[in-house]
Amino acid sequence: MKGVYTLQNGKQLDSKAFCSYFEKKVFKNIRKLQLLNVKLILPKEKSIESSIILDIFKKLMEKKKKQTQKAKKIIILPECLDDIAETILRAQFEKDFSRQIQKLDPKFTSKDKVYARPLYFMARNEIQIYAKLKKLKFQEKKQESWLDELEVKHPEIKNAIVNAFLKSFSKTL
Repeated sequence: MKGVYTLQNGKQLDSKAFCSYFEKKVFKNIRKLQLLNVKLILPKEKSIESSIILDIFKKLMEKKKKQTQKAKKIIILPECLDDIAETILRAQFEKDFSRQIQKLDPKFTSKDKVYARPLYFMARNEIQIYAKLKKLKFQEKKQESWLDELEVKHPEIKNAIVNAFLKSFSKTL
């Protein structure tokens, strides 16, 4: 068994176990955000996050019954844990932080439109591994940030930032 991913507790996951772990984690977030019985407006861009969102929602739709005609529309945003953690830190230095807080939630409403982020708790490295294992087509863009360098010395710092934000400000979860 070749490990493709190591959990924080040191457990090695092979490709099948990792895909199962990843999908369960995303499905849990989809259920929490109540994205099962709604009409989804999926991203059109070809980023790695968009490819995964489309792949996972296709799996869900296969299992799901017909949508009701009057289903609420939700716009899906392809942002992951890395994007959110960095945005939270940057937003704290902005003048209008209190107005930006709402838009950093996993699910929020703005100008009568509802937005959701199903990959909110997924790290970019997990997303990349999943996409490669599933052979999904995507345009990979290198996004190095100072937060990535900090995470080398302090694993789970992105989780800590997002969880602290959710505990302090979130109304969604």
